[in-house]
Amino acid sequence: MILTPTFITRPAFTVAGYQSRIAHHAQIHALWQRFIPYADVLAPIRTEPDTSYGMMRHFDPETRQFDYLAGVAVNHPVTLDVECDVWHIPTQEYATFPCTLGTLVSTFELIYTQWVRVSPYYVCDGVRFEYYDTNFMGQPDSPMSLYLPIRKTSNHIDATPQSPLQ
Repeated sequence: MILTPTFITRPAFTVAGYQSRIAHHAQIHALWQRFIPYADVLAPIRTEPDTSYGMMRHFDPETRQFDYLAGVAVNHPVTLDVECDVWHIPTQEYATFPCTLGTLVSTFELIYTQWVRVSPYYVCDGVRFEYYDTNFMGQPDSPMSLYLPIRKTSNHIDATPQSPLQ
């Protein structure tokens, strides 16, 4: 399979939701189950109705753990008196990869084992995220997108690019 990403510069944005340290990608489902009923509480400050985000940062290649936030885009600063985790994402250039819920893990694997090795870009530090729009219905064939922070390669050698979801 040949991956052909789209490249965009995404302006800074804020996501609020529930966060957890993830040791295995199966834990993500439980976090979403906890967050979904809570999403309505954030409705008054949502900036993107009918969309949600699965945010990933602080990946540790030794333990393969990372922080994950199931959430929605909100106004900054967050103005509700509710308990939630808030991540502020700076302006960043991203490579975006279409996939489905059922191909999410394999798409991550292809990105990190094939695409990064031949691309003029490298995946840099920053928040990686899953973007779920109005077409996402929670089924394995539901469309979604992966956003990976990138920088143009300039004699950059990343000998061990790793996917957080392998």
